[in-house]
Amino acid sequence: MESCEDSDYDALYRKLMNDGRPVYCCTICQFQSYETYKIRRHIRTHTGEKPFSCPHCGQRFSRKEHAKRHLTNQHGAEI
Repeated sequence: MESCEDSDYDALYRKLMNDGRPVYCCTICQFQSYETYKIRRHIRTHTGEKPFSCPHCGQRFSRKEHAKRHLTNQHGAEI
């Protein structure tokens, strides 16, 4: 993948690669991905956003799969 380090945008931006696929780049670090969901998920590591919460105890998680694992391990919930 082409480097995204020269970005001066405040938000995510796309670059076209030689094969024409868009690359989504983090403007805070060197992370880059071809898939938008991965860059959105990655941005949470910088923002601290935790959009998924446990309905039993209220603990919050940045990833849905972590919330599901918590429900199973801590509350015995079957998902």
